[in-house]
Amino acid sequence: MQADARKRAFAKAELHAFFAHCDDEVARIRAFGRKGWLPAFRDATLFRTRALRRHLDGTVAAALESRKGSRA
Repeated sequence: MQADARKRAFAKAELHAFFAHCDDEVARIRAFGRKGWLPAFRDATLFRTRALRRHLDGTVAAALESRKGSRA
């Protein structure tokens, strides 16, 4: 049974495509000289930061868990 697609995490390829889309949107908005490129850039940066932090949180938790298991 597969998990509900609305609740699953992004695959790496999906994340890369999403980040590329965000970058393209910033470039498109800025190229047309329109207002809003700075908030778009901010949002793209926040998405990347959140994804990286989530990855690091999982990595650190796994490392701590393995250290705890090796001490027992």
